[in-house]
Amino acid sequence: MAFRDRVARRLGMPRGKRHLLHVVGTRLEIGVFNVQWLEYRWQLFETLALSSIDAQSEKDFTWVLGIDRDMPQSFRERLDELAAARPWIRLLELELLDDFESEFKQWCLKEAEAKGRPPVLTTRIDNDDAVHRELFGEIRRAACELLANGSALPAAITAVSGYQWVPATGHGYRAYHHSHSIGTSLLESFDAFTSVYGKNHRRIPDWVVERDGSVRHLGGDTRWWLYATTATSLVLLRTGKGLRDGTVANPGAHELAAKTLRAFGVDAAGGLRDIDEPVLAERHVDLVDQGKAVDRDIKRVRAQIRQLRKAGERADTELLAKRQELHDRRKELARAWVA
Repeated sequence: MAFRDRVARRLGMPRGKRHLLHVVGTRLEIGVFNVQWLEYRWQLFETLALSSIDAQSEKDFTWVLGIDRDMPQSFRERLDELAAARPWIRLLELELLDDFESEFKQWCLKEAEAKGRPPVLTTRIDNDDAVHRELFGEIRRAACELLANGSALPAAITAVSGYQWVPATGHGYRAYHHSHSIGTSLLESFDAFTSVYGKNHRRIPDWVVERDGSVRHLGGDTRWWLYATTATSLVLLRTGKGLRDGTVANPGAHELAAKTLRAFGVDAAGGLRDIDEPVLAERHVDLVDQGKAVDRDIKRVRAQIRQLRKAGERADTELLAKRQELHDRRKELARAWVA
C-alpha cells in the first residue's frame, strides 16, 4: 500500500483521497499605494518569492496571495497575468491589512470542506523572501510522517537555518531562528483549524506545546530560507528601526554566490543591485500611525454598515460616503511614505 494510502487509512479517509491540504499564505503589499515603493517591492516579489515558489520540487500546494482590493490598476494587471499562468495561485482581495488573518482562515476552511475535511497544513512566507527549492517537499514529508505516526496535533514544523541578506549589496550571513516568519508551518485538524497566521510566528512552537501538540524542526546543514533586509521592510517602516545596516556589518557577512542563490530558485538577484531603494519620508512612522488610525475608523464604519444590512436596512449615503472618504485618506497617507 502506498504511503499516502496508509496515511489516508489511518485518518479514516477513502483510498486515493488527498490526505492533507497544503496552503501557503502571503500578504502582498496590502495598503500600499506609493508607486515607487510598489515598483521596488514588485521587483523583490518577482525576483525572490515568486521565483522560489516556481522552483519548488513539491507542487501539491496552493499559494494564497492576500492583496488590496484597491491595488493600483497597473500592478493588478501584472499580478493577474502572473496568476493566470500559475494554477496554484489564488488571489484573496481584502479591504484592510488586518482582514488577512480571518479571510485566509475562512478561505482554507472552505477549500478543506470541499476536499472532504482533511488535515490542513498552512505555511507562511513574506513577499520579499525566498525559500529553498526543496522546502515545501520537506515540510510535506514531515507532516505526512507526523500523521502516519499518529503524532498529536496541532504540529509546528519550522525551518531553523537560513541566510539573512541584503539584496541591494548581495551580502548576507547564515542565521538561526527557531520559528521564523519564513517557512514556518502549522498542521491542524479541520475541526480545530486556526492557521499559521492565527498567532505570532515566534510563538507557534510554544502555542503548540501548550496544547500538547508536536514540534518538528528542519535543520541540518541546509539553509532553508533567504530573509531579505531592505529599505522597505515593514519593521523599518513602522518603527524606524531596520536590520539592513546590521546585516552588512555582521562579522560573518559575505557576498552570497550565484550557486547559493540558485538553491532558492533565484537567478536574477544581481538585477536588484541596480535598482534604487525608495527613501522613506522623514515622518514615515507618523504617517503609518495615522494610517492605522484611519483603518480603525474604517472598521467602525464598516461594522455600522454590516449591522444595518443584517437588520435588513440599507446603509445611508452619508455612511457610505464616510467610508469612501476614509479610504481616500488611507491612500493619501500611504502615497506619502516615500520622500
